[in-house]
Amino acid sequence: MHTIKVFITKIITILLLLALLAGSFGCNNGTKYITSNTFVENQDYQYDFCGSSTGNITVQKGNNGYYFSLNNFLYFVDEKTLNATPLCNKVNCLHDKETDQSKLAGCDAYLSDNLLNTDYYFINNKIYKLIDESYFEGNKLIIINSIYEAQSDGTQSKKIFSINKQIKRWIMHRGMIYYTTDANSNVESYSLESQNTKVCFNLDNLELYNPELSNMIAYGNNMYYCVSGYKDEKEFNDMLDGADISPLEYIFIYTPEGEEEYTLSSKLSRNGIVFQGFSDDNMLYTDADYDEKVKNLYLFDKNGKSIKLNYKFKNIYDLYYEDDSFVYIRSAKTIDDIERNEYDVYDKKGNYITSIDFPDGFSNEFFIGDNKYLFYLEDSEKGTNLFCIDKEKLKNGPAELKIIYSKN
Repeated sequence: MHTIKVFITKIITILLLLALLAGSFGCNNGTKYITSNTFVENQDYQYDFCGSSTGNITVQKGNNGYYFSLNNFLYFVDEKTLNATPLCNKVNCLHDKETDQSKLAGCDAYLSDNLLNTDYYFINNKIYKLIDESYFEGNKLIIINSIYEAQSDGTQSKKIFSINKQIKRWIMHRGMIYYTTDANSNVESYSLESQNTKVCFNLDNLELYNPELSNMIAYGNNMYYCVSGYKDEKEFNDMLDGADISPLEYIFIYTPEGEEEYTLSSKLSRNGIVFQGFSDDNMLYTDADYDEKVKNLYLFDKNGKSIKLNYKFKNIYDLYYEDDSFVYIRSAKTIDDIERNEYDVYDKKGNYITSIDFPDGFSNEFFIGDNKYLFYLEDSEKGTNLFCIDKEKLKNGPAELKIIYSKN
């Protein structure tokens, strides 16, 4: 009898341990999310590419390479060879060379015309994309927007989330989908684990008239919401009647659960504050007075302090980008010089390193990349080219502009 009791006790202990392990890992495919207040690869929103959309391209870091979308196809770029191939393993498929429109849907790399935008995400070794599945029932439009999950090679796609509204903006971060259905609507979150939905950022509570969400970013344990709006209805109507009144701009910093932590506003003008990205675990933003042609760069650290950095823009025509390695500032002295497409590269101490001279016609939002490469898109009447720059070579002077995708 004693032996049986000992055996039963061991079985119960094992079952309890298994239950605790299951609880700690959640039910989302056994995924355990790290809650460190820094970037965690393969579970977090890829902040390196938070400014990556140039109208028809988005880049995401995957396993041993990068994904990018162009001209309704999804490609994978090997990080060593930098060769780009359509994300489809079907033997007899022509991929992006197919001319028969009826056969395009059979290619795993084809992003149908129902793809709502170029935003897609690579998280937990899987690809997530937003599809419009709306249809007409007689004369009535039935709106359905769905998010699909696929394996890293693009196969085994399945629906994981659906809503009877049109999603305007969305991101993924640590097992959560954050989305808004209109520029004036609240931000809601959907948990892949619990499958619960809740409001995590309420625009109605901001004491702004006609507030609009212009950007939404996640980093570490924080959500960053860029919002514009007016003081009151009169000010808004005066603007509509032609008065020169700029909207008030803010950056709201919240926890993922929806608790407000900090609010940043311009010290120089109503609309001077602009989110710039992240560097060394801290947020960067600029504050500008466009009439006085002053633009300063600030760092917002984890302790809730804004620290003015030693980089300063020469004039309002400078475009700016900073990553964990370098600072990039456009060399233009006047608005006419913008056509030169030349950028100066500095180290974090403000020392000049080199310049990058780009061909005419490239997109101004070319600075998308991680600690290895910068990507940029040249899209003109002559065709489309996707270039990359090896950042390691920037340390020794001008780096080669390598074409990884070209289509005339």
